[in-house]
Amino acid sequence: MNEKIASALKRVREGIRETVGLERNCTIAVLTVLIGDDPYKQLLNPCIESIKSYCKLHHLELIVRDTPFYHDRPPAWTRIGLIKELFQTRSDISHILYLDADVMITNSKFSIEPLVEILEKEKKSILFSIDGENNLNDGVALYKNSKDTVRILETVERYIEYTNHPWWENAAFMRAYIDDFFSNSQIMKISNARLINSYIKGRCRWQFGDFIVHFAGLSNEDRAILIPAFYEFIKKIESKVPAVDFVRDHIGVGS
Repeated sequence: MNEKIASALKRVREGIRETVGLERNCTIAVLTVLIGDDPYKQLLNPCIESIKSYCKLHHLELIVRDTPFYHDRPPAWTRIGLIKELFQTRSDISHILYLDADVMITNSKFSIEPLVEILEKEKKSILFSIDGENNLNDGVALYKNSKDTVRILETVERYIEYTNHPWWENAAFMRAYIDDFFSNSQIMKISNARLINSYIKGRCRWQFGDFIVHFAGLSNEDRAILIPAFYEFIKKIESKVPAVDFVRDHIGVGS
């Protein structure tokens, strides 16, 4: 790992917002998609509130979409069309941090800017992690506003055979990553998911001090217990949460 990446990761650890090498007009927006009936939205409300608080603290624009983008695809695909549309119509947005609606921010000291810097220095378009089962996961991802990113999203859209796959657009992303050389070359993959995407179960389980906890792969019955419990816990211990501290060697580029 070169010194510039190590320095940027140090800033991630320490929660420093100022970065070297980023353009002054670099503007990060946070996007989440919350589509469903009222009970479902109420179930995930603590997650949304945690994201709102984080965005307010870090002066980030928050975009919450509550209607499907496509009329012929499941709601999970909405992020693909919406991110593509935002990049084509919002030149003021340089990057989008996408968060699933069942993601809760658990460490507000974590800063996104150093990850943006890493993405820029490595000349990549999208940053993903792998999930608790060792699969590429787009539930938490950082996208750069560029023609290359739009091209990848259009590639993912073309995998219509995954329209109703149980993993929907995530399965299409995995296929593009394997089959499409350009997509593979432009995606930066973090092998230690805990840097940006910790889980309740699986190999990358949430630990005190992690940036987020992702309630993916759980029943709504389990979510109804865990989400409010985590939310109350995080509010109580917020002042005691440490700065992020990860082993920097766990970041992998394009592999």
